[in-house]
Amino acid sequence: MLAILTAILPVFALIGAGILFGRWRRVGRDGIAMLNDFTVSLALPALLFRSLAEGDWAELNRPSFLLIFAGGIAITFIMGLLLPPPSDAEHPLVDRSLTALTSSYPNAGFIGIPLAQGLLGPVGLAAGVIAAILTISFQFAISLLLVEIGLARGGSLRDSGVKVVRALARNPLVLSPIAGGLWALTGIPLPGMAARFVDLLAAAASPCALVTIGAFLALPRGDDRVPTPLLGPALAIKLVAQPTVMAAGVFWLAPALGVPMPYPWAVAAILLGALPTGTGPFMLAELYGRDAELASRVILLSTAIGTASVMLLAFLLVPR
Repeated sequence: MLAILTAILPVFALIGAGILFGRWRRVGRDGIAMLNDFTVSLALPALLFRSLAEGDWAELNRPSFLLIFAGGIAITFIMGLLLPPPSDAEHPLVDRSLTALTSSYPNAGFIGIPLAQGLLGPVGLAAGVIAAILTISFQFAISLLLVEIGLARGGSLRDSGVKVVRALARNPLVLSPIAGGLWALTGIPLPGMAARFVDLLAAAASPCALVTIGAFLALPRGDDRVPTPLLGPALAIKLVAQPTVMAAGVFWLAPALGVPMPYPWAVAAILLGALPTGTGPFMLAELYGRDAELASRVILLSTAIGTASVMLLAFLLVPR
């Protein structure tokens, strides 16, 4: 029990430190944007690059985990996509896409990697990296494509696809694991100074990401008395349906398909599916000038509730 608390509490304590930092220092949106830019442009890409360039590829080669986790995300994304948009929505597909992302986007990069690594060691780190790549590179890209299609803007589906590909091609979180994988293919160790540089940046990823989440949660919100009809369904999909789908996948579907998953990887899939919603939906809503109130509230409440639910799942599932 002490080992589990030792792994979990520092992660959420850093989020708490970020909340205090955001309130005491009155960190506004510009300050949080700078923290976020450092994390997603330098620190987290360094961690992803190192994990692929120096990682154990035999450990990373887990098709059963990839299948179950991607499938769990896809199922819950579709559940969110089926939720009704606001009756006055000008672009229903845009709102449906943002709701779907809000309902199914686990915070694998910022919270998942340090949490899974702390609980499960190298297996947790590998699972967190795979989950982060899936959510950041693929799930976010699909939602972005649906938003572009929903907005139409006089362009074709091909034009929307080209725009999404261009955006991904400039994204460090997409490019860094590709670069790490290509470097690994050479079989050459990173030079000493380069390795030290990458290590220092990678070490900053988790604490900076967690503090950034906390500072974001400390931002002033809209009037909480204003009803948000999709809040309950979105939270239920994220915190109940997604880990349940992951559990069904690892304990029933994978064995039925003849690809049983090692227990630590099964635990990682469930824990990563139980994570609170990441900031991606909020960032996408802000980028396209859409109402970000649902995303903002789901991120806040899923982080508060998810802290308890993840701790409970860790006590129940993580080997002692």
